[in-house]
Amino acid sequence: MRKMKFAIAALPALLVTSAAMAADMTQPQVVAQGPGYTLSATGGVIAFGLPAQDTGVNFSGNGTFDPTTNVNALGLQGGLSAAIGLSSNQNYDLSLGISVFGAMASGTSTVNSNFTGQGTVVIPGYTTPTGTIQLNAGAGSARSQITGAGGLNSDTNTSTVFANGGTSDALAANFPGGSFSQGTASYTPTSGIATGAIASSEGGLYMATGDLSGLKVSSTESQSIIYGGADINLAASSNISENAVIQAYIGPSYRYLGQHNTTTISATAPALTNPTYSDLSMPTYTDTRTEDLNTNYFGGLGGFNYTTKVKDNLSLTLGVSAGVYSAWADLTGSETFGLGGGSCVTSCNPSTSPLVPQQTVNNANGVSGTWNGMAFSGGLSGAVTMAMNDKTSVSLGGSVDYLSAVPVATHTSGVSVTGGGTTGAASAAGPGTGAATTITTAGMATYGLTLSFNGHF
Repeated sequence: MRKMKFAIAALPALLVTSAAMAADMTQPQVVAQGPGYTLSATGGVIAFGLPAQDTGVNFSGNGTFDPTTNVNALGLQGGLSAAIGLSSNQNYDLSLGISVFGAMASGTSTVNSNFTGQGTVVIPGYTTPTGTIQLNAGAGSARSQITGAGGLNSDTNTSTVFANGGTSDALAANFPGGSFSQGTASYTPTSGIATGAIASSEGGLYMATGDLSGLKVSSTESQSIIYGGADINLAASSNISENAVIQAYIGPSYRYLGQHNTTTISATAPALTNPTYSDLSMPTYTDTRTEDLNTNYFGGLGGFNYTTKVKDNLSLTLGVSAGVYSAWADLTGSETFGLGGGSCVTSCNPSTSPLVPQQTVNNANGVSGTWNGMAFSGGLSGAVTMAMNDKTSVSLGGSVDYLSAVPVATHTSGVSVTGGGTTGAASAAGPGTGAATTITTAGMATYGLTLSFNGHF
C-alpha cells in the first residue's frame, strides 16, 4: 500500500508536465502520502519568447535597418490539477489525471533604424491608394509631387518653407475629406532628401529617397498573449528504489493561443536647415496595424517523471515531455494611418507649432487569413516539494518549453518603386497591394516559475 500511495502522490508531476508544452502551468510536484487522490493549485510567472514579425517596410541603401519586430512577453500563470488511483500491483500503479491551466502576458518592443547616405525607404499599408508619389532628391533641387488624395507639390503647395545660403526645407500637406497627402523636400548644395505620403480609405503609402541621414523610422510592437489548455493523462508509476519512483504517462491534450498585436511604424523626415534655424522639425507619418491571431491545438502529450526523496519531508521531481498537435489559426487585421506634429518658430512662415494638426485615416481594406498544420512540443521541468503534514505540501517549480509552430502575421512589400537612392529620384503608383499579409510559423520558447499547494485525501 505504501507504493500505491507514493505513486498517487507523484501524479501531480505528470499533470504538470502534461501542461508543459508552453507554460508548465502546474509544475512537477511530489506530495505527502494519501489514500486515494490529490488536488493541486498552482500560480506563478511566465515569460514568452515570441517569434519575430516582418513589418513589410522595404529599404535599399546604406545604414542599419531591421524590418522585423520581436517581443518578449511577461505575465502570470495559474492552474488546477487532480489525480486519482485506478489500480495497483507488485510491478506498477495506474492512475488518471486531469489538469487545466491559463496564462496572460504582454510585452512591447521598439526597433529604431539608422540610415547613412543614399537610399530609399518604402512603408506600404495593407493596400495602396489611387495616386502617384514622385520624389526628386537632387542636391539643390529636392521636390515632392503627389497626385490623388488631394495631390500636392512641395514647390507650390507649401505651408512651411525656409531658404538661405543654398539650404532649403519645404513642407506641403493637404487634407481633403477622409484622406491626406504630405510631402517634404530638403536640400543643401551637396545633398537632398524628398519624402511623400498618401492615405485614404483605399490604403496608404510613405516613401523617402535621397540622403537618408537623419531620417527616423521606428517600429513599435505591443503584444498581449492569452494561453491556456487542458490535459487528460493515464499514468503508470513504479518504485525503482526505496525512495524513488519513475512515472510514464500519455493522453489527449488541447492548447489555445491568442495573440493581440498592435504595430506602429513611424517615419519623420530630417530637416537640413542652416544651423541658425535649427528649431525646424518635420511632422511624423504613422501606420498602425491591429491584428489578432487565434490558434487551437489538438493532439496528444506524453512523458516521463523521476521523483526521489531527498529528506523525510522533501522530494525532488525531474520531468521531460513531448507532444504532437494539429493546429488551426485565424487572422484578422485593421489599419489606421496618421499624420501630425512638427514644430518651427524662427524659420517658418507662418510660425506655428505643431506644423500639421493630427490627422487619421482608416483603411477600409483589412486583412484576414487562415492556416493549419502540425506542431510539436518539448519540455523540461523540475520541482522541489516539501510536505507540511500528512495531507498538504507545497512545491516550487521551474520549466523550459518549446513549441515548433506559432503563427505569425508576415508582411511583404508588393510596391513597385522606380528609381531611388543614388539616382536622385523615385516614384510609385497605386492602387495596388501594399504589405501583402500571410500567416507563417516559427518556434516559441517559454520559461516558467511556479508555487503550488497540494492536498491529498
